[in-house]
Amino acid sequence: MEANVVQKITELALAGRDLPQRDHPGIVLPSADGGWEVQSLEHLEDQPYRQRVRYRTNRISDFVRYVEAEALEAETAVFVRPEGGGGVAIIDFGSHSDPRWGEHRAHLDMKRTPEYLALLQVVERHQPQRGLIEFLEDWRDLISPYARALEEGGQDEFLSVGQAITSVRRIEVKGTESQTTEDEDFRKIRSAMETVEARSRKGQLPAGFTFTCKPYPELQQRNIDVRISMLTTQNTPHFSLRIVGQGALDEAVAEEVELDITSRLNQKARVFVGAV
Repeated sequence: MEANVVQKITELALAGRDLPQRDHPGIVLPSADGGWEVQSLEHLEDQPYRQRVRYRTNRISDFVRYVEAEALEAETAVFVRPEGGGGVAIIDFGSHSDPRWGEHRAHLDMKRTPEYLALLQVVERHQPQRGLIEFLEDWRDLISPYARALEEGGQDEFLSVGQAITSVRRIEVKGTESQTTEDEDFRKIRSAMETVEARSRKGQLPAGFTFTCKPYPELQQRNIDVRISMLTTQNTPHFSLRIVGQGALDEAVAEEVELDITSRLNQKARVFVGAV
């Protein structure tokens, strides 16, 4: 037997002697860089040593059901994202005295409802007449338009969606321009002031509307106040939509998700608000 073979066998035996004691067997094999590496023999066993699962869902009820079925109270930790929209449960999280590998996880990634997503998209950028009309037509069952009172201190006037669409469709824009020129020896001043007036030929334009929807499928329905402002550029009207109290709405939705998950899982796992 050659000396180098004997040396390799000796090194292999010494490497195996230095391995920590464990219940799961492994083997020491030569590595590509000329050293040694430990490889698990788990793939030769009848069953794996531990769960390695990444469960994903976008529904709170499915997430809760999975965690309830798989969780061990002393080992599992649930982290709810403070900004809302989901969280993660680490089934084999363990503890300080008994840490686990954290390879069995359930992810909740909530998806906004189609109607709420459409609302967020329409307020992102200025809308031409056609864009606003199409939005009102597409979601007319969820929209309650209103017009501002003609007299100060009066009550807002509620409009039908049909009235709002007709008034937006038939807008006329009028512009008036006044110009002043001042000429002196070394300078010439010219100023122009343009006043643009836009109004509907078919009743009052809507000042806003109430949009009734669920932000996420399993949350409560909310009445969202949306204000409409009209912009005029080159005699072409555009509209700016704004959700009133967007920050407060986002916070309320996040708190609802947090409360729902916490109330349903606090008997099965440790629940924290935050991300990992």
